[in-house]
Amino acid sequence: MILADRKKARIFTIYLGDFEDQGEAIEASEVPQKIKAEGFSVGRVNRHISNHLCLHLKEIGEKTFEYLVRKSIKQLDGIFIGSHRELFSEIKNHLPKRLKNKVLGRFSMEPNNALGDVTLTLISKFNL
Repeated sequence: MILADRKKARIFTIYLGDFEDQGEAIEASEVPQKIKAEGFSVGRVNRHISNHLCLHLKEIGEKTFEYLVRKSIKQLDGIFIGSHRELFSEIKNHLPKRLKNKVLGRFSMEPNNALGDVTLTLISKFNL
């Protein structure tokens, strides 16, 4: 499971009904939130922000895949994505090809939430 926003991401695993925080945190190096467009066009500033966000989301996908390889997880039944609604499709689009078709569901949640809150949300929403 991936919990992500514009600033950071966390990776969790669910194995035989046990939810575990894997301690895998991905911090965005720099994804600007809002910038005044002084001397630059608004479009140029928006492209700059979008570029940083794309790099962050790509890093999330790469780090998730690297985690699976490092932990020798060969059978992956699926991935749940927790984020803000506007980022769901962007996160999925930036996952490596082998993980894109493994997305089972998505839910609204902040990456800072406690594991207990994440667990309750997944159990209630997806009947896990």
